[in-house]
Amino acid sequence: MVCEVVLCVCSPQLKELLAERNEGITVLQVCLIFAGKILKDEQTLESQGVKDGLTIHLVIRSSGKVLILMHHVRGCGLVHSSI
Repeated sequence: MVCEVVLCVCSPQLKELLAERNEGITVLQVCLIFAGKILKDEQTLESQGVKDGLTIHLVIRSSGKVLILMHHVRGCGLVHSSI
């Protein structure tokens, strides 16, 4: 699954897109981690250092368990892969 976004969006827009693309997940469950830090909602992806070829980790908070997905940044989009 490919989620295309431009790097000038803020993380809430990416969270919304990922929640829409992953059935049963709400925006409130989504946490995005890049370079060991939680992405800040008020800053753009680009301003937080996200660029082509790097990885964003998607952590889904759920009652009793955590699911971690990786999103590899490719050009102006994100390539989805689950682990």
